[in-house]
Amino acid sequence: MSRSSLCLLAILAVVVAATAEELYSDMFDHIDPDEILPNDELRNQYYKCFMDTGPCVTEDQKFFKQHACGSEVRLMRNVPDKKIETRSSSFFASK
Repeated sequence: MSRSSLCLLAILAVVVAATAEELYSDMFDHIDPDEILPNDELRNQYYKCFMDTGPCVTEDQKFFKQHACGSEVRLMRNVPDKKIETRSSSFFASK
Protein backbone atom coordinates (compact mmCIF):
# COMPACT_ATOMS: atom_id res chain seq x y z
CA MET A 1 0.00 0.00 0.00
CA SER A 2 2.76 2.48 0.83
CA ARG A 3 4.48 1.92 -2.52
CA SER A 4 1.29 2.68 -4.46
CA SER A 5 0.62 5.73 -2.26
CA LEU A 6 4.13 6.99 -2.94
CA CYS A 7 3.65 6.48 -6.67
CA LEU A 8 0.32 8.29 -6.59
CA LEU A 9 1.87 11.14 -4.62
CA ALA A 10 4.71 11.45 -7.15
CA ILE A 11 2.27 11.56 -10.06
CA LEU A 12 0.17 14.15 -8.27
CA ALA A 13 3.27 16.29 -7.63
CA VAL A 14 4.19 16.21 -11.32
CA VAL A 15 0.66 17.21 -12.35
CA VAL A 16 0.58 20.08 -9.85
CA ALA A 17 4.00 21.32 -10.99
CA ALA A 18 2.96 21.20 -14.64
CA THR A 19 -0.23 23.17 -14.07
CA ALA A 20 1.43 25.68 -11.75
CA GLU A 21 3.78 26.93 -14.47
CA GLU A 22 3.04 30.53 -15.33
CA LEU A 23 1.83 30.79 -18.90
CA TYR A 24 1.84 33.78 -21.21
CA SER A 25 -1.45 35.64 -21.17
CA ASP A 26 -3.34 35.66 -24.47
CA MET A 27 -4.95 39.02 -23.67
CA PHE A 28 -3.01 40.83 -26.39
CA ASP A 29 -2.68 38.07 -28.97
CA HIS A 30 -4.74 40.11 -31.43
CA ILE A 31 -1.83 42.57 -31.80
CA ASP A 32 0.03 42.04 -35.06
CA PRO A 33 3.48 43.69 -35.08
CA ASP A 34 3.73 43.15 -38.83
CA GLU A 35 0.73 45.46 -39.16
CA ILE A 36 2.10 48.17 -36.85
CA LEU A 37 5.75 48.35 -37.90
CA PRO A 38 5.28 49.37 -41.56
CA ASN A 39 2.66 52.01 -40.64
CA ASP A 40 4.61 55.20 -39.82
CA GLU A 41 1.79 56.87 -37.89
CA LEU A 42 1.00 53.85 -35.74
CA ARG A 43 4.66 53.06 -35.16
CA ASN A 44 5.33 56.65 -34.03
CA GLN A 45 2.39 56.49 -31.60
CA TYR A 46 3.75 53.30 -30.07
CA TYR A 47 7.27 54.75 -29.97
CA LYS A 48 6.16 57.95 -28.24
CA CYS A 49 4.21 55.93 -25.69
CA PHE A 50 7.20 53.66 -25.07
CA MET A 51 9.63 56.58 -24.70
CA ASP A 52 7.23 58.61 -22.49
CA THR A 53 7.21 61.48 -24.99
CA GLY A 54 3.54 61.07 -25.81
CA PRO A 55 0.37 59.53 -24.42
CA CYS A 56 -0.42 55.83 -24.52
CA VAL A 57 -3.71 56.10 -26.37
CA THR A 58 -4.72 52.44 -26.54
CA GLU A 59 -4.37 49.44 -24.26
CA ASP A 60 -2.17 47.86 -26.92
CA GLN A 61 0.37 50.66 -26.58
CA LYS A 62 0.39 50.23 -22.81
CA PHE A 63 1.01 46.54 -23.40
CA PHE A 64 4.03 47.19 -25.58
CA LYS A 65 5.49 49.50 -22.97
CA GLN A 66 5.02 46.86 -20.28
CA HIS A 67 6.02 44.03 -22.61
CA ALA A 68 9.48 45.45 -23.22
CA CYS A 69 10.39 45.12 -19.55
CA GLY A 70 9.69 41.44 -19.07
CA SER A 71 9.62 39.98 -22.54
CA GLU A 72 12.79 37.92 -22.27
CA VAL A 73 11.67 36.12 -19.14
CA ARG A 74 8.15 35.38 -20.37
CA LEU A 75 9.08 34.49 -23.92
CA MET A 76 11.67 31.92 -22.99
CA ARG A 77 9.08 29.87 -21.10
CA ASN A 78 6.91 28.21 -23.71
CA VAL A 79 5.61 30.58 -26.36
CA PRO A 80 7.54 30.13 -29.62
CA ASP A 81 5.23 32.35 -31.70
CA LYS A 82 5.94 35.30 -29.38
CA LYS A 83 9.68 34.79 -29.94
CA ILE A 84 9.13 35.34 -33.65
CA GLU A 85 7.15 38.53 -33.04
CA THR A 86 9.87 39.86 -30.75
CA ARG A 87 12.58 39.05 -33.26
CA SER A 88 10.74 40.87 -36.06
CA SER A 89 10.11 43.88 -33.83
CA SER A 90 13.74 43.96 -32.71
CA PHE A 91 14.97 43.66 -36.28
CA PHE A 92 12.76 46.52 -37.42
CA ALA A 93 13.79 48.72 -34.49
CA SER A 94 17.47 48.17 -35.24
CA LYS A 95 17.11 49.53 -38.80
